[in-house]
Amino acid sequence: MALSAASATAHGQQQEPTAVRANSVALNWVRMPGAESCIAPQTLGRSVATRVGGPVFVPIDAADWSIEGRIERRGRAWVATLSAARAPGEAGARTIERVAPDCAAIDEQIITIIALLLNANAVQPQPQTTPCPTPEPRVVVREVLRAAPPPPERRVVLQPIASRSASIELGLGVGLDRVASPAPAATIAVEWSLRWPLLRLRTGLYFDGPSWTELQWESGRATLTTLGAGFAAALCVASPAAQWLSFCPGARGGFATGTATDTAVLPTAAVDVGVRAELPLSARWALRSWTEASVSFLPSRFAVVEGGSNRVLAEAGPRSVLAISTGLAISLLIGTESR
Repeated sequence: MALSAASATAHGQQQEPTAVRANSVALNWVRMPGAESCIAPQTLGRSVATRVGGPVFVPIDAADWSIEGRIERRGRAWVATLSAARAPGEAGARTIERVAPDCAAIDEQIITIIALLLNANAVQPQPQTTPCPTPEPRVVVREVLRAAPPPPERRVVLQPIASRSASIELGLGVGLDRVASPAPAATIAVEWSLRWPLLRLRTGLYFDGPSWTELQWESGRATLTTLGAGFAAALCVASPAAQWLSFCPGARGGFATGTATDTAVLPTAAVDVGVRAELPLSARWALRSWTEASVSFLPSRFAVVEGGSNRVLAEAGPRSVLAISTGLAISLLIGTESR
């Protein structure tokens, strides 16, 4: 905001333009943004008049030269610039700088410099021709335009994504196998796999059981103990948006043993579809969980047979064609990350 100490009114009435008096001076005092608390032009004009012994400033259109001044805040310092402007150039300039929390600390220096400029140019106080009070200065508002800051530069940075290319994974897991009929069985699986960013080729060994079934016939009873083991393979496809979740169709084949009065071994085979979730624990370890549904197309069936006649005394049918299993596994990732 810029403020002028000159006035063109007296007693509330508009005056006619006055003739330019030789060696007359006007004061133009500007407070920059941030310096609104500094001395106002009205106060500055009265303070200078008190210093030199009377009013000295005239309206800008009645002056043959002017004192141009401005004050601003630069960091912790107040900086005032004063210059004597006379067409077609300047008669001199002076800069005052003062580090202080209050702008009033620089007022006395500003008043002194302006008084010295007036004295150097032989400016005398104006004679008091009328008893009317000194007119109040007219306020002129000037807009100080600042250039808008340039928009921030947008930089596109390509970040490489770490992935494992054909790394080897070794895992050990324990789960619970519950078939459609209520006969749970524990499962231990040891598997290894090749890993790509979105594919997992998993192979491994599994061990089911033991489970126990009571058999009875006319002349006796026995407990049937069954165990299972075999080989499993699956191809897991991960989601590009969530690689920690994968869909795993696969198959398994193996054998089951049953022991009651003697031991029998039968082949088994099944297909399964599962969902696996993986939680990376570190660069080398991961925690996996799975839920699978298996359909057996070669179920095991055990029977107690009487020796000599081969008569079936008792039998234990297959647990179920459909089985649901779920469990947790810990995996060790062998290989380095590629980018």
